[in-house]
Amino acid sequence: VTADQIRSHTEPPREVKTLVRDWTEDSFYDPNYGYFSRQATIYTSSDELGLITMRSAAQFQDTMARRYLGWYGGDKPFYRQAIAKCLVSEHLLKYFLYEDLVTYEIGAGNGSLSIDIIDYMKLEYPEVYERTQHYIIEASTKLVEIQRAKLLPRHPLVTLNLKSVFDWDIVSPLFPFPESTDFPSG
Repeated sequence: VTADQIRSHTEPPREVKTLVRDWTEDSFYDPNYGYFSRQATIYTSSDELGLITMRSAAQFQDTMARRYLGWYGGDKPFYRQAIAKCLVSEHLLKYFLYEDLVTYEIGAGNGSLSIDIIDYMKLEYPEVYERTQHYIIEASTKLVEIQRAKLLPRHPLVTLNLKSVFDWDIVSPLFPFPESTDFPSG
């Protein structure tokens, strides 16, 4: 069976044959029981964060973001700045006079990577920032709500798309449909 055939099921199928890609899509993205549709929060069995007293998933996300800020960003923003510099320098070399910078992020989590990259672009390359479109493809309603609260007030160039990447239906040079023969050369 394919993920499309079982999308309306309310429980995972049992004793069926399926391809790995369909099993993956179903397990992660099914709207009724998929991981990203139902859970999409980080879990820890320890209560050192005060999980028992937390009132919402948003409070949990904020606590986790503060805890891991120093580990993956915060005091070491070089990784995110390097991504921004790479995107901008490639764009300036080849496309700036002719095209806007269009970026896609699949599964943006709580939006911190997007915020840091786009903040850096706004500060260091305002002429590119003004001509940037940033699309997020996110399967989790919970994470889209967090992204909407964090990103949209700050960066109106962001467009949130609540859907599985497997359901992405917008044709672009980065996401040509498999049956398309109109691939960019180069």
